Amino acid sequence: MNDFAGAALRVTMGPALLHGYSGFPGGAIFVAQAVAGTDADCSATLANGADVRSTPLIADRMVQVSVGAGQVACLATDTQRSFELLWHTFAIDSAEPILASAQTR
Repeated sequence: MNDFAGAALRVTMGPALLHGYSGFPGGAIFVAQAVAGTDADCSATLANGADVRSTPLIADRMVQVSVGAGQVACLATDTQRSFELLWHTFAIDSAEPILASAQTR
């Protein structure tokens, strides 16, 4: 995925666990509420001045970001050059985990 300075792009929708990597600094992953499931959700979150917790992309380091149901993962950049993000996701179950289960016979 390529991003250009100042843009906020949708990467994926939840529920998912996103692994992201970049060879260069200058980007960050954040999570926004999904309305349309498009880049507009990311841009609106930043434009509204919402308190966004972002995970910075540090050069040559992988990051993990959990994206809940009804959310989108977004890429924001603060660099004047194009930005490349390598990523993949794992689907996660949004239901609570079952630690034990009992059955009667």
